[in-house]
Amino acid sequence: GSCVSYRSGTCRRSQACCIEYSEAEKSIMITCTSMGKEYNPFADVEEDSEDGLGITIIRNMARSYSHTYENGKNTIYMEM
Repeated sequence: GSCVSYRSGTCRRSQACCIEYSEAEKSIMITCTSMGKEYNPFADVEEDSEDGLGITIIRNMARSYSHTYENGKNTIYMEM
């Protein structure tokens, strides 16, 4: 797997995105984390909004997706 870490230019909080590929499962697992207040992009999104378009694409393409919030850290998991 390959992991990429980056720091946002607009805030000082660390954010990271990890992308892993499984040839045996023929899948890609994407895990994104960010520190801060709880935010679940899959909940209460209006499909007609700008955010809703991205979530609709993920819902239609991903095998599975989920969000967790623990100890001030949001984590989004997507399996494609």
